[in-house]
Amino acid sequence: MRSGSSNVACGPGTFTRYFGERLDGDGIAVGFDISRPMLDQAVRSGRGPHIAYVRGDARRLPFDDGTFDAVCCYAALYLVPEPMTVVDEMIRVLSPGGRIAVMTGYGREHPKP
Repeated sequence: MRSGSSNVACGPGTFTRYFGERLDGDGIAVGFDISRPMLDQAVRSGRGPHIAYVRGDARRLPFDDGTFDAVCCYAALYLVPEPMTVVDEMIRVLSPGGRIAVMTGYGREHPKP
């Protein structure tokens, strides 16, 4: 599955669809999420010849080592249990020389007076 990308915790598939629309040949963008309702929404709004969706737990990605040229997780890492395990899995499925992108939020407690 070279020339592909994985969008971990893809939610409604916005980024998966964006990536898939830019692939050609054998390339595929795989949206991965544990939420059935989110994947149902993603499938309804983001079908295409280079787009696929998989349901599962991101702490154990069901892909071989080095499967993807790019792996991302946008605005969702803080929502998953064991986020560093998920990051380790994202690195594991990334091919040598591939690219990884993570964007997440962090809420600090308000300082006490």
